[in-house]
Amino acid sequence: MTMLESTQTGHHDGTSVETRFQAAARRADWRFLLPDPNLKDVEYVGHLPDDLLAALRLLSRSLEIVDAPRTADAPRLANVVVLHSPTRAQVRTALEVVKANGAVYCELKRSRRRPLSFLKLQTDAVYAELTQAGFTSIQTHWHYPSFSNCTRLVQLADPAALGYWLASRNQTWLAQPMWLRWLTGARLLERVLPCVSIVAQRGAR
Repeated sequence: MTMLESTQTGHHDGTSVETRFQAAARRADWRFLLPDPNLKDVEYVGHLPDDLLAALRLLSRSLEIVDAPRTADAPRLANVVVLHSPTRAQVRTALEVVKANGAVYCELKRSRRRPLSFLKLQTDAVYAELTQAGFTSIQTHWHYPSFSNCTRLVQLADPAALGYWLASRNQTWLAQPMWLRWLTGARLLERVLPCVSIVAQRGAR
């Protein structure tokens, strides 16, 4: 059962002793979902939220933006590539720079200005690109209540983790085995929840 819990310690408003490093570490708790949680050579594609970018600057050995597609013979330099609500073209660009045994971390945030169908299409597009590029160990997680203030990471394909979380939120009817099998098997929640991440690994080659 996979459900990671973070300790939320508040903001810099005079009532918190949280340091910049602690804040960055909490924003990047998702790194423990990676094959190696130590962020080494990280690259990102497209726009990242300020807090995520700040976390990467503090925790990564090196950080670079990929602003154009790489040629087929260009060396892959990134242990981890990070994306936030990317276009399909940005996903393709990102996957080109991941080293063997490296990983991709992609945040998908549902905008209130966009219909639910948009996140479904976006999620399915990321899955399709990862599969086509040969990435494996694809996992989806729900960041509750949001990426910036996440206190729970719930693996959406794990019925036990999802059932535990739903029961803790008094959603016992959804925590029944029949509903859990349907929710996880149909990949419904990852298409409708507001803050979902996808992690995948490139094989050794």
